Parts: sequence; structure tokens; C-alpha cells
Amino acid sequence: MSNESILPVSAVALRRGRKNEALILSASLVSTLGSGILTIANALTISQSMGTAKAVGTLFILIALPQAFFSVLFGKLSDVFDRKKICIITNLINAVIVLGVLSGIRYFTDPTMTIFICSFMLSMTMAMFFPANNAIIKDSVEPGRMAAFNARLEMAVQIGALVSVAVGGFLIQLIGVDFVYVLNAMTFIFSAVLFFLLQPYQQAAEAGKSDSTAAQQASHDDSGVRKPWLMLLYGTGNVIVTVSNMLLVLLVTKHFAAGAGVLGVVDALAGVGVAVAAAVTPFLQKRFSLLKIVAFGYLANACFIALQPQFSITWLMVFFPLGAVCFGLARISCRTLMFNTIPSEYTGRFFGFSNAVGLTSAVVLTYVIGGLVDGHNVLLGYVALAGAVVTLSVLASSLVFRGKGK
Repeated sequence: MSNESILPVSAVALRRGRKNEALILSASLVSTLGSGILTIANALTISQSMGTAKAVGTLFILIALPQAFFSVLFGKLSDVFDRKKICIITNLINAVIVLGVLSGIRYFTDPTMTIFICSFMLSMTMAMFFPANNAIIKDSVEPGRMAAFNARLEMAVQIGALVSVAVGGFLIQLIGVDFVYVLNAMTFIFSAVLFFLLQPYQQAAEAGKSDSTAAQQASHDDSGVRKPWLMLLYGTGNVIVTVSNMLLVLLVTKHFAAGAGVLGVVDALAGVGVAVAAAVTPFLQKRFSLLKIVAFGYLANACFIALQPQFSITWLMVFFPLGAVCFGLARISCRTLMFNTIPSEYTGRFFGFSNAVGLTSAVVLTYVIGGLVDGHNVLLGYVALAGAVVTLSVLASSLVFRGKGK
């Protein structure tokens, strides 16, 4: 007889929940780190070979397009099929795609087309992974621990995305691009192993009990929340990440004429900023409404975005992490608002739709702002991004609640 079999049911559930939390956090961090390293390695390669904002922007558009068009469909599929298997399979496919990029760079004279095609394929798998990864949270984490877990999850995801630039930049400069791609493949394989070890709760047995409760909750949520505007509010974060990644590469390598190592330092500091945001968000949520934190975070982030290119690299290293703190406050609180609003059986499709809204906006803005940078300078691109963030966040936050804002 195992030790687990003689424990009370609540103790067994607690142990499984804590283990699931650790596995999801680790898998999300590792997979986000892997995809982020690949993105920055590809962006640096494209920047060095073609050298225009639109070329780098095309890469980020190819990354965003499949997620913009297919996130809704894949979100629905993640609510129907085994979410755990989806996460495992997509990570293994990502590892194969990364090795395909490495092969193309080594055996073809012009690596550009290989990078574009493989980036598009990787984005397709990530469009499937994103809603399944979010939906599996409600299958694996106890409801009473969801708020605290959510802050740690967003910290893991954003630190993975931001620190990936630091890791990728340093490794490319010190070792070379080949090892970076091999490392990327290893991160995806490791993430698949972590998802394999996950033990989600059996939702089917509880479905009958929760149907009436879910219906009542959905009715209650619908009376106060306009979900399309909540999707746009969450999607504003996608706009910030996608467009600022493009601009940051050009700002550091072209405008300031610095190396990949500096790019890594800037994003490492941003990772610290997001970690700070994750630490203070639970305390702020006890004093202020989620919507107020989201609105403040996005507006303050827009101010720091406008300031980032104005002075020198030293000031960039000050304003970028400060902006990351504000972004983290908004993103974490917005994610908590979504989890509090959406029933479990619709989590995948709602996050998929939100991802589609955000990335569609990001595709349009990446192309427009990339044209401004090529026609004028990167400083104008940053100001345009700041203005877009202000417009989207004010519009969405003012309309997300019916009647009096909460």
C-alpha cells in the first residue's frame, strides 16, 4: 500500500495540486524560454542579413499570423481533446522544427527563407499550445490557489520570454548560433517531459456537479463583463511584446550600434522587472480593483516605452525594466480577471480568441510601425507604439464593464 493511499482525500489532492503547479510553472518557463531564444536568434540573423525594420517585422508577423488566424479554432479543440497530449505533442514538434532551422542555415547559402518558413510552422504549433496550456491550468490547480498560482505563472511566462533574449544574445555572441538552436530543441523536449509527468484532476466526474454552478457563474459574469473588450484588454499585452521585440532589436543593434550581449543585458533587467511585478501584484490586488491595476500598468508602460530610445543605452537599461514592472502588473491582473470570469469548459477557446485579437492587432501595428521606422527612425516607432498602447488600453478598460466600473 502506498503512502498516498492512506492519506485523507484532501491531503492527496493538495499534494497532487502542488506537484501540478510546479510542473506547469517549470514547463511554461522552459517552453517559453526555448521559443523566445529561437525568435531572437532568428531576428538577429535576419537583421544581419537584410538589415531593415520591415524584414525583422516580417519575421514577427509570420510568428503572429498563424496564432491570429487559428487561435480560435485551436482554442475550441483544446476544450474538446486531451489538453495534456496537445502540450506534449506540440513541444516535440517544436524541437523538430528548431533542428530544421539549424539544418537550413548550415546547408543553404541564404538562410532567410528557411527561417521564415520554420518560424511560420513554429507559430502554428504555438497557436495550438497556448490555449491548451492555459486551459490545463483549471484541470490541474485547485480553485482556492488559482490567484496565487496565476501570479507565479505569469512571472514564469514573462521571465521566460524576456530572459530568452539575454540567454540567446550571450550564447550567440560567445558560442555561435548553432549551439543556440540545439539548446532550443532540448528545452522543448524537456518541456514535453514535464507535461508528461503532469496529473490533471479528472474533470469528467465533476462535470455533472458543476454544470449548474458554471451556468450560474457564467450568467453572473455576463451581467457585468463585456468579454470582447476583456479580450482586447488582454490582447494589448500581445501588441506590446510583439512590436517592442522588433523595435528593441533595431534600437540596440542599429541605432545604438551595440552587440547582442547588450541586448541580452537589457532583457535580463526586464525579467527582473516582471519578477518584481509578480511579487507585488498580490498585495496591490488587496487594495485596488483588478481593472485599476491593469489600466495603470498599461498606461505607465506606454510612458516608459516612449522614453526608452530617447537618450542612451544606460537610460534604456533604466526605462526598460521599469516598463517591464508596469507591464507585469497589467498582464498578471488582466489574466486573473479572465480566470475569475470564464468557466473552466470555455477556458481554451476564450484564451485562444484573446490571443487572436491581440496578435491580429500586433500584426497590423508591426507592419505600420516597421514602415515608420524605415521611412524615418526608430524613435518615431517607439512613440507610435506608446500611442497605440494608450489608445487600446483606455478604450478597452473603459468599456470592459457594463455600467459602473469595478
